[in-house]
Amino acid sequence: MDNNLISLLAGEHYFNPNSHTVATHFSGSSNLFFGLGAGPSFLSGNVNADPKFVNAGAHNFRLLAGSPAIDAGSSTGLATDFDGVPRPQGAAYDIGAFEFAGASTTQQPNPPTNLRVVTVK
Repeated sequence: MDNNLISLLAGEHYFNPNSHTVATHFSGSSNLFFGLGAGPSFLSGNVNADPKFVNAGAHNFRLLAGSPAIDAGSSTGLATDFDGVPRPQGAAYDIGAFEFAGASTTQQPNPPTNLRVVTVK
């Protein structure tokens, strides 16, 4: 589990709190956790901060300038982001599906709203 942005609302959990095997089934690094405090200690290189999305309410999960996810990721072997932007654009890979390519006045289309949410039990 590498380079994920995980933002949750009150009453949710990063992982199922009743599962005693989560740490044995997951590993990874460079994930950003927001909304419920620090991410799990069995993942390394966690960032715990607001990811600063362009407009999460409209499902636009691209990053704003100053996002703590910019240049905070690690290489996953993917040459481009969700929009086809080459990775990395800065000093390192960005955390999340979108690489920050600098300020732009052109609004990119939003990603599909039927994104899949996976619950780990």
